[in-house]
Amino acid sequence: MRVAVLYLCTGKYSQFFHDFYRSAKKHFFKGIADVEYFVFTDDKQIHNNNDIHIIYKECQGFPFEAVFRFKNLLVAEDMTKDFDYVYFFNSNALFIKDVKQEILPPDSESFIGSRWIKRKPFDWPMFYPYERNKKSTAYIPPRGKAKYIYYMSGFYGATTNTFFKMYHELAINTQTDYKNGIIARFHDESHTNKYFRKVPCHLLPDGYCIPEEWVSLSSDTHIIFRNKVAVDSFFDKEKKHSIWDRVNKGCYILWMAIKWYL
Repeated sequence: MRVAVLYLCTGKYSQFFHDFYRSAKKHFFKGIADVEYFVFTDDKQIHNNNDIHIIYKECQGFPFEAVFRFKNLLVAEDMTKDFDYVYFFNSNALFIKDVKQEILPPDSESFIGSRWIKRKPFDWPMFYPYERNKKSTAYIPPRGKAKYIYYMSGFYGATTNTFFKMYHELAINTQTDYKNGIIARFHDESHTNKYFRKVPCHLLPDGYCIPEEWVSLSSDTHIIFRNKVAVDSFFDKEKKHSIWDRVNKGCYILWMAIKWYL
């Protein structure tokens, strides 16, 4: 079995690669699959290896690295055509325990993924950060099964053909939005949430996609997403905002949640 990992780490995010790679070598399909890493980066300190393929990519910055992720990572399609499965991981992913056959999708048409962990008092569907702009191709209405699941975009995978089928469609959708002056609320994650409403996505337990600071919410943690601020203060967006800014943000979130149902 051959498994390809797509990994994007431009700019400041390149500092996460070596820890990710070391943890993956120790825990990810070890002994049962040949895993190769397709790394999109502008960091010249990361080199090609037998299982590491460097794809040079200029840093587009926030939010464009996320907005155009599908289009940019399609470069790997031809490189991975002989692989059985493709997985995407956010740059701050880190393996804590072995991850093996349990993350294989149940069939060739399905994805494997994880949901957003519910935290009180924000475990009501109205607070899930779906795209609420009706003009966006990522728009999700406030009804149906979307009320109960919000998919994390930090980790998902599928058979190679199924994986890139999604990337082709979402590359078109994000480009269409951008041409219309629209950037989805949570960028690539907004679009994957819309896509996973119409295709099967098998959900893993919470311990396979959990923020480092929420580890206590899962009794069996396999994959964490590191607290970026603890690694580098560059990622601390809150320090740039006053208390008043944060209050306004909270009010805005509440208003958008109520407005979604109006």
